[in-house]
Amino acid sequence: MGETPMKVLVPVKRVIDYNVKVRVTGLDVRFSAPVHPGETVRFHIWREGGEARFSASIPERQVVVLNNGAAGFA
Repeated sequence: MGETPMKVLVPVKRVIDYNVKVRVTGLDVRFSAPVHPGETVRFHIWREGGEARFSASIPERQVVVLNNGAAGFA
């Protein structure tokens, strides 16, 4: 998996509270389409219970590239 989880978590952690140190307790996401170099990825992030839920899309192609994302924090 390499750097991919960290790239996903950066925008998600900003929604939780970027200035507060939090521990990731779980990460679940479905990669639903490829992202090509140079494309803009738009994250859609919201809180639901004790999790941050998220998806990501490529506006130019109108395609969802990350779906059903959930990150748990402690």
